[in-house]
Amino acid sequence: MILHSLYELFTFKEWMIFTVALLFFIWIILAEQYGNIFSLRRGSTKIVYVSGYKMVKEALVSQGESFARFVSPLFDDIYKGRGLSFTNGYSWKKHQQFSVSYIKSFGESQETLHDKIQHECYFLCEAFKEEQGCPFDPLTKINNAVANVIGTLVYGHRYEYDDFQFQKLLRMSAESVHLTGSVWNELYDAFPSIMKILPGPHHTIIANYRRLAAFLGEKTEKHKQDWDPNEPRDYIHSYLTEIEKVVKMHKKYQFNN
Repeated sequence: MILHSLYELFTFKEWMIFTVALLFFIWIILAEQYGNIFSLRRGSTKIVYVSGYKMVKEALVSQGESFARFVSPLFDDIYKGRGLSFTNGYSWKKHQQFSVSYIKSFGESQETLHDKIQHECYFLCEAFKEEQGCPFDPLTKINNAVANVIGTLVYGHRYEYDDFQFQKLLRMSAESVHLTGSVWNELYDAFPSIMKILPGPHHTIIANYRRLAAFLGEKTEKHKQDWDPNEPRDYIHSYLTEIEKVVKMHKKYQFNN
């Protein structure tokens, strides 16, 4: 209750500024005392910190393949180590290669990524015109436009700006991003076993992302019905084709439904 009251006392932006400033101050003190490489434990997880231009360049550029991102217990519980955004290692590498090759394929197709963006910009401008010059918050419409560009790439469909169900999904996504940057995500990553049984906004993050995953799951099931391996029309079709190819080659590959 105390943590929840403190969370509501300040805005998200104020929390972020305070947290980042405090962390940088602590890291500077630790780096001065222990050097440019030191480790700390956050709950049950050991984290190695690297500071200084030369050391960071060595870690992220010169030996980038040897270093992996931190595995978030929160998102690992949601996605079970699957996908692209919240994984690392072999699975992340293969999904990243596949996604990059899919994006590059637009350069060889008749409709490029630029065309899809231009197409959605037309609908965005029309939505702005409907406001007839009156003051309004453009954030919702812009978010809808960005989501539509991503949607046409992933599942080959866009949604109107007044679609109630899609607006609900966008609000859930925005709420989850907001909460992910809060102290609740940090507490869950540090003490996952305890936070699983404690109430709090972190359960909202999990519930929202699972609803979004269910939405994409429905899209995938519908795509299976009209899927032609020889003519994939979007990312999901291409992904299904990749799964079939991997199964036929009997490879141990991190692609699944």
